[in-house]
Amino acid sequence: MDVKFYKEALFGGMTSNGFKLGTVLSGGWFWLRNKGCMMLYRGEDFSVMDFENILAVFEIGAEQIEAPAWLEHKAGGRYLYAVRRANICGDEEKGLAALSVLEFDDEGNLEAAGPNRVFGLSAEVLATGEAELVWFYNPLGQKSEPVSFKIYSNGGIGEVDFESEIGVVNYKGKGFYRFKAQPLSEGRYLFAVRAENKSGKDDGMFATRGVEIDFTQPQQGKIISAEAM
Repeated sequence: MDVKFYKEALFGGMTSNGFKLGTVLSGGWFWLRNKGCMMLYRGEDFSVMDFENILAVFEIGAEQIEAPAWLEHKAGGRYLYAVRRANICGDEEKGLAALSVLEFDDEGNLEAAGPNRVFGLSAEVLATGEAELVWFYNPLGQKSEPVSFKIYSNGGIGEVDFESEIGVVNYKGKGFYRFKAQPLSEGRYLFAVRAENKSGKDDGMFATRGVEIDFTQPQQGKIISAEAM
C-alpha cells in the first residue's frame, strides 16, 4: 500500500492526487484537509443564496478571498457573497455571519461603500416584556459616516423584514447603543441593526440576533434568602 499517496490525498489539500480523491468522495469541490477549508457562495438575495454551488475553496484563516474571474457582474446588479467554513470531516457551518454585499450602478461601476457594520449585537428580554438590543459601533476605517441606525424585526413570524424598520437611533460617534422594542408576546423574535449614511446607503448587514419567549413555561424560582439549620 502506498501510504504516502493516501496521506497526500486525504490531508495534503490541493494536490493532483488529493483533488482527484476529494472530488470523488464528495462529488464536488470539497476535499479533506487537516484544518478544514472555507467555501465561497453567491446569491442575488440572502433568502435565496445558492449554497448548492461552491464558487471557490480557500484555506482556513485566509486573509483574502477572490471570486473566480469568470463570474459576471451586471450593471445595476446586486450580489451577495457568503463564506462558510467546513471541518476536516466536511461538516459545514450554517448561517450568514460572513456575508458581503456588492452593488453596481447603471454604468457598471461599483457603488460607494456604506458605513461600517455594527459589532456585538445582542438582545434580551426585560422584566417589562420589552426586548432590549445593545450593539457597538466603531468608526475606525469607515468609508462613510452614518447618521442613524435602523432596527428591523421579523415580528415573531418568519424572517426579518428589511423593508420596514421598527425604530431608529441617531448616530453619536463611537460607542455602545441601545434600543427597546415594544413588549413581546409568545414567539420567536429576530432583530437586525443597520448603520445608514445621509444618502440612505446602509451597511448591508444581514446578521440577526434571536429572542425567544415562551409564556407557557413557569417562571424559574429565585432564592430570596438562605440559612443553616
